[in-house]
Amino acid sequence: MSRIKIKRQKIKLKTCPFCGSKVETLEMIGGLTGVCCTNYSECGAIVSFNNEKCDSNSEKYTPEFWNRRV
Repeated sequence: MSRIKIKRQKIKLKTCPFCGSKVETLEMIGGLTGVCCTNYSECGAIVSFNNEKCDSNSEKYTPEFWNRRV
């Protein structure tokens, strides 16, 4: 998966659940917004959400879904 453009978010994102590093949002192919871990060398997790809200307005809802995880 190639990264296209990292977006700056007004909403503070929770850290990566796998390694605890900071995360950033990115625009993925197809215009959807994803969340990626900044610890590329050891983790590199990339997450996107496949649901109706995120499919219709991923820039708005992806950070909301990311932060509501336990």
